[in-house]
Amino acid sequence: PEAPKKAGETWKRENTINLGPIGTYNVTYNFKYIGVEKDMDKIEVDTTLVYTAPKVNPEGLLFKIKDGKLTSQNPTKGIILFNPKTGLIDSAEISIKISGDLTVTIGGTDTKVELSQEQKTSLQTSETSFKK
Repeated sequence: PEAPKKAGETWKRENTINLGPIGTYNVTYNFKYIGVEKDMDKIEVDTTLVYTAPKVNPEGLLFKIKDGKLTSQNPTKGIILFNPKTGLIDSAEISIKISGDLTVTIGGTDTKVELSQEQKTSLQTSETSFKK
């Protein structure tokens, strides 16, 4: 956050991830400061994703995503542990489920695609190299 938070306080960040010819993700992160746990700031995060098909499909791909929408399902609460001494995220665990329908054009033929994806992101940082 831009300023220190007390336990229970929240803040929000929004971002657009442009995937070029594949489309875009609009991402909303809702954070909640939980408190201190083992000298780390514990932060809860709900992530909401909304995928939108590209408005213009450039040439060069073997397929085109004609239309469709994907949305995250029941945003999962992820946990971030932030180390205030180093100013780095110590660890994070975030899971996201996304699903919806797309129309994909291959060789001039439209095909309806039902997509369901689950993604789990795990992060751990260290002041020293993980390589041995």
